[in-house]
Amino acid sequence: MTNYEQQVFSSKSDWRVRAISSTNLALRLQHIYVSNDDVKDEAGSLTYVFPKNVLRAFVINADLRTQVAAYLYGASPPDNKQVKEIKAVVWIPQRGNNNTVELPQQLPQDDYLLKDLEALGWIKTQPQESQYLSPTDITTQARIMADHAEWAPTSVCVTCSFTPGSISLAAHSLSPAGFEWGRKNTDNSLNPAVRVSL
Repeated sequence: MTNYEQQVFSSKSDWRVRAISSTNLALRLQHIYVSNDDVKDEAGSLTYVFPKNVLRAFVINADLRTQVAAYLYGASPPDNKQVKEIKAVVWIPQRGNNNTVELPQQLPQDDYLLKDLEALGWIKTQPQESQYLSPTDITTQARIMADHAEWAPTSVCVTCSFTPGSISLAAHSLSPAGFEWGRKNTDNSLNPAVRVSL
C-alpha cells in the first residue's frame, strides 16, 4: 500500500450533516406558514396561488445554508386577471453562499416549456425569517426589472425561510422608491451605507 492509500479522509466542512438535513426538507412542507402582515385588499392588488407540488419541487432541491433561487412563471385564469397561478419554477445557473445568491443577467427562454406563461418574479431561500428584503435582494429585483421589460412592476420576490420544522413564505414587491434605489445601488456589501424607506 502506498502512503496515499493509507491516508484517512477528513473534511473541514459539515457536508455530511447538511446532506442528511437536506433530505428532510420535504418533511418541512407539512407545516407551511405564509406571512400576511402587509396584505392589501385594494382593487389593483394581485393574489398569487402557489401549488404545493410546485413549491415541493423547489424545496427538495434547496439547501439549508446556501441560498438558492429560481424564477417563477405562471398565468392568470381567463375570468380573473387579479389572480396569478404559479405554474413553473425555473432553475437557472447561479452562485450562492450563506448571505446572497447571484443570478445571471439573461432570463430563461423556451418556446415550448414557457409558452403562454408570464414572468411573475423569483423565489429564494434564506436561513432565517425576515420581515423585509435584504439590500442585495432589492438590488437583484430592481436590476432584473430594469433589464427585462417582461418583468412587470407587480413582479415579486418570494422568500422561503427554513424555520425549525417548517417553511415560512413571504412575498415582497418593490415600491417606486425601492426600485430606483436598487437600480442605482452599486454597493454590493451586505449592509450598504445608504438606506431608504422602501
